Amino acid sequence: MEYRDNLPFDILHIVRLLNIQIKRKIGMSMYVNCPFCKGKKGEPDNNGHMNIKLDRDVWRCNRCGRGGGKLALYAEFYGIDNKEAYKQLVSDIVPPEQKAVKPKQVYARQVDKTASPEVQNLVYSELLKVLKLAAVHREALKARGLSDEAIDKAGYRSVPIVGSELITQRLIKKGLRVEHVPGFYLDKGNWDLYLPGSGILIPVRNRLGMIQGFQVRLDQAVTSKYIWLSSNDLSKGTPTQSSLHIVGPVKPVMFFTEGYLKADIAHHLSGYSFIANGGVTQLMRVPDLLQELKRFGLRKIMVAYDMDKTVNENVMDQLRKLHAILEDAELAYADFDWDWNLENAKKGIDDCFFLGLRKKI
Repeated sequence: MEYRDNLPFDILHIVRLLNIQIKRKIGMSMYVNCPFCKGKKGEPDNNGHMNIKLDRDVWRCNRCGRGGGKLALYAEFYGIDNKEAYKQLVSDIVPPEQKAVKPKQVYARQVDKTASPEVQNLVYSELLKVLKLAAVHREALKARGLSDEAIDKAGYRSVPIVGSELITQRLIKKGLRVEHVPGFYLDKGNWDLYLPGSGILIPVRNRLGMIQGFQVRLDQAVTSKYIWLSSNDLSKGTPTQSSLHIVGPVKPVMFFTEGYLKADIAHHLSGYSFIANGGVTQLMRVPDLLQELKRFGLRKIMVAYDMDKTVNENVMDQLRKLHAILEDAELAYADFDWDWNLENAKKGIDDCFFLGLRKKI
């Protein structure tokens, strides 16, 4: 039986926009993983308990009991009311044959034209005021150990699925210039915001707390779970400048780890201040940052790389390079280790503090 994928309000189309995995189809009915329920043990639905009736545009989860129509599904996922859900849907979801296809032409990078840190922070801060955090994303962050207060303070938001041009125009009407700000680009004469897919926007901040970019934790990764919000290779777009993330005040002893969200969680659970990069291979900005932090009192670094460094040669190689950088910076350092379970892969510093694993210096 043919599904009504081409209707602007078809619930199957909404499900696909929300990236909810389709488990199986039965005539005009289908089962998908429910994004809302956690079960008695607090575990997410991986067995397709949500039933969607395509002929009636209604849904219900047989596990948690949530249900309703198409607007309720969209609104609950993004934590908005039905009125706002309707506004977003009618303004941006149109049949595929009517939807404008954005050009795939590749443009030259504009590395030398990135906006100043002050301008980026101003634009990104206003962007956070426009966006919301979906209830399902808030619950996922809380499950990793963050409190509501910590989530709000960090400024996490959900990547919008629709309305990117409307969001951009709201920023411009406030007098902001989005040109040369990573993530924004020119589309048919109008500035737009690149949307990489549903996920969580993670603000990356410098020593002063200024937002220098966003990393996106995708709900469903294609090649990588974490990507940068960037408009690289788009018309008048700007690539991101992989920044280091500072969480907490500069102290004589600070931790260094890979992963921005991981650092946020570990800081919240432990109270220690953290320096984080986007991955163990991004070390070229570290020397300059260390010299800056030394002027404000930094004296020692506790290196808290994931514990799979004991079995991952690539991580060990990057660890040796970081040690060399710390020695050149004339900073004391030590590796921060803890017990971990290879089978369960509880290997990050956030896991260490969240699970109360025994640790040693």
